[in-house]
This record gives sequence, C-alpha cells and structure tokens, in this order.
Amino acid sequence: FKNNKPHPWSKDVSSFIVYPEAANQTIYSPRLEENDIGNYSCILRNETHAIKHEIELRLQDKLDNPMPTFRPKDLMVSVGESARFYCEAFVGNLYLPDATNEIVWSQMFDDHPHNVSDSMQVNVTREEGQIIGSYLSIPNIQAHHYGRYRCQIVSGNSAQKLNLSVLLSPVEVTAITDTQLSVLVYVMATLLLVLVILFAWICRTVQQRTSSSKKDNRCSAQFIANNEHESNCLNGVLPAQSVHITKTSNPVQLDSSHMGHEVVIIKNGLRACGTGGVLANAPLVQSKSYFEVKLQQSGHWSIGLATQQTDLNQSVGGKDRESWCLNSNHLVLHGGDVIYRLDASKSGTVPNGGQNSPGHTVPGTVPVDLTPVSAPVFPSAPGTAGGTESGLPQEGDTIGVAYDHVELNFYLNGKNLNVPVLNVRGTVHPCLFVDDGAILDIVLDNFAYGPPPGFERILVEQSLL
Repeated sequence: FKNNKPHPWSKDVSSFIVYPEAANQTIYSPRLEENDIGNYSCILRNETHAIKHEIELRLQDKLDNPMPTFRPKDLMVSVGESARFYCEAFVGNLYLPDATNEIVWSQMFDDHPHNVSDSMQVNVTREEGQIIGSYLSIPNIQAHHYGRYRCQIVSGNSAQKLNLSVLLSPVEVTAITDTQLSVLVYVMATLLLVLVILFAWICRTVQQRTSSSKKDNRCSAQFIANNEHESNCLNGVLPAQSVHITKTSNPVQLDSSHMGHEVVIIKNGLRACGTGGVLANAPLVQSKSYFEVKLQQSGHWSIGLATQQTDLNQSVGGKDRESWCLNSNHLVLHGGDVIYRLDASKSGTVPNGGQNSPGHTVPGTVPVDLTPVSAPVFPSAPGTAGGTESGLPQEGDTIGVAYDHVELNFYLNGKNLNVPVLNVRGTVHPCLFVDDGAILDIVLDNFAYGPPPGFERILVEQSLL
C-alpha cells in the first residue's frame, strides 16, 4: 500500500513496481519522482494474525543532518555471554573536499562518553558511502559492561550530531509467587514419591532374582566353574539391554552470526536470499573439502571461500582480500581484481578427457566495475542453452567447490571449469553472496554430481578430550 492505496498504482500515485520474479513482493523504482513521496506499508496476514511494516519515503536535494536508518535495540545479556549492537544513518554525499563522516561508539557514565573496554568496533558503508553504519561487539560481558551506550554519527555537511542510545542490562531474575511455589512443591513431592516407589520395586526385583539364583543348583559357583561352556546358567538373571542409535543431522549450515544485516537465511540454514554475504559455520580444516551450491533463482550472486574478516555487507564476493569467489558475471575475483574470466566462445579441450570445457582468459590483476545494476535479472527464456551447453552458469545449474589448501577449483554441473585459484590464505569458510533476487541453496551432503576423487563433504573438527 501507498498512503493506504493498494498496489498496483498509477503513475500519478507512484512509479514503484513489483519485481515480476520476486516472491517476497519487493518493489523498486528505476528513477524516483516527486509523487513517490509518501508512506509505504507491507501487510502479511493469515487467518489469525497480521504483521504490518511501514516505511516513509522522503526526497531532498541536500542533507542538513544525519538521518537514522537503523536504531540499535536494547539487550539483556548474562555475564560471560556476548553482545552486539548496530547503528546506521543516511549521511548523503559530501560537498566539501575536506569534509568527512565519522561514527563512534561510547559507553556513557554520568552523561560523559568513555571508550568501551574489551570490545571491537567495525564500521561499514553502503549505497556508495551515503549510508554509514557501525557494529559494536563485546565478546565476554562483565559487570562493568552494563549500562547505556551511545552511537554518535557526525557528517561533514551537518551542523548537528546524531546520537543513538541503547541499554545493555543483565538478565532479570523474576520472583516466584506463592501459587507458583505451591505448585512447584507439589510437583517435586510427587516426583520424589515416584522415585521412592521405583527404587523399592527395583530392590524387590533384584532380591527375588538373587534368591532364585541361589536355589538353582545349576547356577552355583561350583557348577559355573565346572561348566564354563554352558551359556544358559545366567539366562533370565540380567535383563536384556538395547542400544538406540540416533542419526544426527549434518551440523554444518549457513551461520546467522556471520552474515550481512540484509541477508535472509531459510530452509534450516541451507538457503540464502536478500542482499549481502553469509559464511558457513564450519571452517575447511580437512585436507580435501567439497560442497555444492544450487542456483535456485538468477540474479547477482557470488560463490567461493572467505575468512571471517570479509565484509559481508557487500553484495559481491571477491571485492576484498579476504574472499575468493566465482560471480554471476562469469568472473573469478579476489581483492577486487579479475583472476579469470569465463568465455563460452573460446571453448577448448581437456587434455586427458576429450571433453569440451569453457575457455578462460587470465588477465592477471585487472580492476573491474563490480557495482550491480539496479534492474532485476530474469531467468533464461525457454529454449535458451543452460550452463552445461553454454559452458557458463545459469539458473538451475549446480556449482561445485573443491579446496585442498593448495588450489580452489570450481565445477559446473560436475565438469571442472579449469580456473584454479592459488594462494588462498587463512582459515576460510564457504561463502555465498546474493543480490537482485538471487536465491542460492548450499548442498553439504547427498551431492547432485559428487566430489572429485579424494574429496569429501565438510567435516566438523571435534576434540577427543
């Protein structure tokens, strides 16, 4: 809805339209106009509940003061646990060459700011630097950490500072009422009575079996010593026992604690959509690891490896020195440089296999514009060649990733793309980046095409102590 008018809208109401292929009712405008100003709301309802989210859109040529786009939320955390806050504001473009933007977290004591001890602050930007944000992470909460914190945002164009406050409190211990105490005492008394009856029954059963075994001459000590080959002597004395083996699910999945703040993880931690990057919760510590990614819906995507220091609020992987990714624009990137460029028109021949494989050029370190276009990317038209025929990844294809701590290799529907990436450093995790409606499913076992010889699914490192 816009100003309580349901979609679709005429041009004089709003220029926003819905993505034809978007299942989450995303609206966008190729070019904002004056009549786009207003209140937009999205309502999700079923037979019993309704959820409404509202967004106010305003247009202005020049920003006088920072405008908050994400306010930090109060937290209640116990001692020894971790806490993380995030704040964000729209600061616009700087009009003076020496002007800068600044965002700082402080702990407030008597309305005076102080540095936050034993913490880490990470600043991020998006929308070409017009929106700045900052994470404040405290890995081990102690008593002196409790209190009020301030996120202060200063823009070089503004005359006033934007202060966003948040409160960190200990977990409250609620007092128990007399009625709850009575119920608790009754339940505990009942459980104690059941335990006493069960213990008495076990003692009686053991005593009866002991008496029966003493009366049985076949089970005397002398009989056992003289007839060690008899196996029926103790039959019935000890109850039969069975061991139940429970099959556990794969513990490896996408990690909600290491993802961009606009990424959505669904399908039990196996599907990523939205905008930004996400890591898997297990590092690749074994000698030869393999996983697959299914391209469920086209858009802008990146698949590969990254350390936990990579910027997951970027929409493209491989833009920093902490990630190595194959992208939907058919480039293999690291540090913002092109390592390989897939080119289906330059198909070659695999020396030992005789199969056609996509050609590639190796331009070394060539800078490339990685900014995604704003228009959505739609699926291939019926009859268009898929990834197996064209040699380039398409919607519905499966990308395999194999890593042996020497080379990182990518596979398209089981065929090696022959773009080995060397010098992958640090403790790396599987990473996925999505944007413009892309949907990726990570496959960690029951692979569609299977790992190369010697490789296996990702194993979780465990201690034997």
